Amino acid sequence: RAYYDGSKQLRKQLDELHDKTRATSALEKDFDKLRVTSVVLSTAAKQSLASQLQERKSVTQRVEL
Repeated sequence: RAYYDGSKQLRKQLDELHDKTRATSALEKDFDKLRVTSVVLSTAAKQSLASQLQERKSVTQRVEL
């Protein structure tokens, strides 16, 4: 009986640990997704800004001509 109770307690502790690990894994995955999204948005914003600056430059050059 003591063996059974000890085994049951150990199983419960393992399940709790597994649940905590799973929650941490989910948070890490979400964080990675946010990081990738941030990089993609930052790159898109830089490209958009670069293209706007290029357009202004070309308009300025046309006006000078």
